[in-house]
Amino acid sequence: ALYVACEHNDLEVAKVLIEARADLNVATTEDGSTPLIVAAQSGYVRILDLLVSAGCDCNKPRNEVGRRATPLYVAAINGQAEVARRLLATSVDVNTADSDNASPLYVACREGFEDVVVELLGAQADPHRAVE
Repeated sequence: ALYVACEHNDLEVAKVLIEARADLNVATTEDGSTPLIVAAQSGYVRILDLLVSAGCDCNKPRNEVGRRATPLYVAAINGQAEVARRLLATSVDVNTADSDNASPLYVACREGFEDVVVELLGAQADPHRAVE
């Protein structure tokens, strides 16, 4: 239910579910996305802030079969600079790569999201770690 509230950017329902102690880190069965992943992908910063302040795991990756991607990676590949900025203010690892060993910095560069690149470099992303 929390995933669906986040997917629809329904802040009020998400608040109620969190107050009722919904699992913040539960992954969906389709692709392994968490509520934070869907907020990061869609740029729902108010939902993201709510989840972060409630204590969700900001490094928990999507565990889609054959693909592994953290919320920061998902924000980077979707050009969500504000989401990246907010995630970088938490304890996320700026250099965690996906299952193909592509870092958030690499995918932001590849996709041409300069504003995301600036955020990642400002957080000390390792340009030599982009793809190994």
